[in-house]
Amino acid sequence: MHNSFDINTYLDEFYRISKTKFMLIWMNRQQIDYLDWVRKKDMLYDFILWNKTNPMPTNNHIYQDKEYCMIIYSKKHRIPNYKNDYESKKTIFNYSIGKN
Repeated sequence: MHNSFDINTYLDEFYRISKTKFMLIWMNRQQIDYLDWVRKKDMLYDFILWNKTNPMPTNNHIYQDKEYCMIIYSKKHRIPNYKNDYESKKTIFNYSIGKN
């Protein structure tokens, strides 16, 4: 992430103006330190994993074959549009990039 962007300031402002206290944040492994902010605010969290079935070649580097999404929500608010069924409760999704 760029050094001039302070994620904690952004999260604090979003928390202040949000009515539902619900966030989806796409990230990489190095950004999982957001958990400190979540714990300080006494919020709940979970992760969604997008497993890319056709990752792009990376010239002998590690594949960028997955994306992480952190779901952050307050204890007193529900996750918006959450259905109590099998498909809604999945946290790993296997989809390709673009059209196949």
